[in-house]
Amino acid sequence: PMGRRPILASACLLLSAAACALAAEPGPPPPKKQDAPETERLQVWADRIVYNADNGKFVFTGQVLVLKGNQRMDCTEMEGAVDPKTQRFMKILAKGKVQLSTVDTINVNPSSERPATTVNAADAWRATCTRADYDLAAGKIVMTSEAGQPRPQIWRAQGNGEADTIIFYPNKGEYELIGNPVIRGDIPTGPAKPATRTGTEKPKEAPKGKEEPAAK
Repeated sequence: PMGRRPILASACLLLSAAACALAAEPGPPPPKKQDAPETERLQVWADRIVYNADNGKFVFTGQVLVLKGNQRMDCTEMEGAVDPKTQRFMKILAKGKVQLSTVDTINVNPSSERPATTVNAADAWRATCTRADYDLAAGKIVMTSEAGQPRPQIWRAQGNGEADTIIFYPNKGEYELIGNPVIRGDIPTGPAKPATRTGTEKPKEAPKGKEEPAAK
């Protein structure tokens, strides 16, 4: 709907700006030249955001879509925190009908519309759960499900696995099934290929308010 566009853009800009602000911590110069640390770049679209600039905590609700590299996550609610001093993401927790996948193409629009993504069916990782705890520092996603809900599942190619808890390492393309694991077929390991981005982006200043309700 047209009324959602301003808030979708704000949600994306909030995390993109925080990621761009990352910098190496001050300290003694290294003995030899080193590459600059890789920045964390997340793009988020949601119906509503609540962000507290004082403590770095944020909450996204309603049709949440997150893109990080070639990883896509869809859920109904996401919460987490950014370190107010370093602007590094400390934690991200997705809840609700969580769906994860790796994509091969991301069409980025300069407008606030959600990007079109194309899943590479032959190479994609896919997973479902009701709770995904994303540890950015460790590069892993811990997937669980609430009582009465289907257990977490993960797919690749023709293989499928499920367990009480699934730990997924997207950058490595590896996984662990913990608690009554079941594997059907062969699940190839290894990372998916990097995503191709098309279109252009026009960065703007991030919102400064603590809360911005969805437009009607």
